[in-house]
Amino acid sequence: MTRSATLSLRVAALTHVGLRRDSNEDCIAVGDRILSEPMDKAWVTVQTLDSACACLVADGMGGHPAGEIASRTAIEAMLGGLARAEPEAASLQNLLRETNRFLFAEMARCPRWYGMGTTLAGIVTGHERLLAFNVGDSRIYRIEQGVVEQLSVDDSEPTGLGFAFRSPAARVLSQCLGGFPDSTEISPHLIELAVRAGNRYLICSDGLSDMLSDAAMGSCVDPDPVRTVEALFALAMDAGGIDNISIVLADIERSSLHRCPAPNGSETP
Repeated sequence: MTRSATLSLRVAALTHVGLRRDSNEDCIAVGDRILSEPMDKAWVTVQTLDSACACLVADGMGGHPAGEIASRTAIEAMLGGLARAEPEAASLQNLLRETNRFLFAEMARCPRWYGMGTTLAGIVTGHERLLAFNVGDSRIYRIEQGVVEQLSVDDSEPTGLGFAFRSPAARVLSQCLGGFPDSTEISPHLIELAVRAGNRYLICSDGLSDMLSDAAMGSCVDPDPVRTVEALFALAMDAGGIDNISIVLADIERSSLHRCPAPNGSETP
């Protein structure tokens, strides 16, 4: 048995109802682990990059029925598709469109879910590349030297009602999974990046990004992903916590691992 340097993904994740909502309609996933119950502290896992690993954030649409069903359904459908093969850009685009169609099929099967919808943002890492993608206004950022740079594209338009709703940014989604009266095709946003040790990616729902500027997010950055996530969460809550808050921070790091069968990831509650 030998030891060899390889890349791994250290992820800290947290989801919470916030201060104003009655329930959590966000859902997140890291690897094959799905999290939607409100958390008081960050959950941590380390995943080797011997095979594809997904980090996902879905934000069920408020004002529509069954937001928590929509977000979890989208996450489960994506993980099921990603488990079949390491995706290429084209196959990931197709999987996102299949997931969208599946939500409409679920609405037809259960009429009380009619109109449910969700955003979706995430990354999928492999040996040499990373695919970042989004539909809706959940976001993906790259963090380098404390600078927070948005990679995702917001599928939303301002309503001009931010003051009326006491919200920093009242918007209407121009694209999401499900969410419309009739089945609608989507055009996911996707970029392909090299996988390099030291890269950091932040994925979040608008419960974080609506509360904090990029500069405020940058002020929370710490070498420890747990401290970073918990600082971001605390700052969003201090700013009002008007929506569900979901944060996934993924650090690509180099480590020495035994070349032998090992669990998919080590977890800390």
